[in-house]
Amino acid sequence: MYSIKEVSDLYADACLRDEAGNLLFASIYGRDGAILQFLSSFSLKANEGGLSSFTLVDDNGKRNIVGVPDVDKFEKLTGRLPKANLFGNLAHVWLYDKRLVTPDFANRSAVVMVQPDQSTTNQRVTDEQIHDLAWPVIQQLSSVPLLDHWKETLLAITASKIIKSLASSSYPPLGRVTGLIVTLDDAFIETVSTAVRSMALRVEPGTNIGGGDVDELGADIVTDLPTPAPAPPAASKFALGEVVMTPGVRDVIMQRGQPFFAELLLRRHRACDWGVVSEADARSNDLALRDGFRVLSAYPIDESLPCTGVGANTIWIITEADRCVTTLLLPDEY
Repeated sequence: MYSIKEVSDLYADACLRDEAGNLLFASIYGRDGAILQFLSSFSLKANEGGLSSFTLVDDNGKRNIVGVPDVDKFEKLTGRLPKANLFGNLAHVWLYDKRLVTPDFANRSAVVMVQPDQSTTNQRVTDEQIHDLAWPVIQQLSSVPLLDHWKETLLAITASKIIKSLASSSYPPLGRVTGLIVTLDDAFIETVSTAVRSMALRVEPGTNIGGGDVDELGADIVTDLPTPAPAPPAASKFALGEVVMTPGVRDVIMQRGQPFFAELLLRRHRACDWGVVSEADARSNDLALRDGFRVLSAYPIDESLPCTGVGANTIWIITEADRCVTTLLLPDEY
């Protein structure tokens, strides 16, 4: 157990910090008054006795600083120990970063907490265990779909850049807990795209983009597109129904050599990112979600070229009012 220097009679049995020494998770025990004093101190100014960090002291007197720069980032879960225990009437609080429960999709970041095997003598887990724990989170965070059989190949290329084991950081975990921070950047997405084009990552024949409310993207190219990772719940604002594309859009995807291009646009459309439509059309789309009318998005084919939402360099996505079908098409195919 670690005592908390700033508040008497308060103890922690586990703590996880990020690479800057800031709190990710703490398991704290104490009486109600001490816990309330501790938690409220992070909402006060320094001249009012407020805290921006606290200190865990181990049995040998070693001090470990834990930063708490923004208390609003955290959630708490409270409980109470059975009254029949050696320490009396104690409360138990978990204080934790929200990313432990819900990934930060905006920044494509998540925290994975791990309790090492009780038989181990240190806080480390094997690379295989790290990959197994991180892979579902990577699939969830990725803006492009990742197939399960890509795991070994893709992580061999990217794991050192996107997965950080906190056991080897400058602020190692305290107690019998450790963790990983998973962060995907634009370079990761480009790596996936390059690996697919070079056939380092292969799509098995017959694989389609099915799953959820996206059924297919046209029979002619169904074997060219992999099954997507599940979109985050917050992004699924409306159903797409059956997804189809026109020959013009199919040709664009073939010419670009980017099998995930249509899926990226569909994710934006489903997340209510209407692309380059006018402000009036964007407002109409927002009202259409409420009133059950047709929804239209417009996206540039080439981001480096001008796009007005109509004419050349534009792809439209239209979801019909009854949400039974969504069509990808070029404006001149309308």
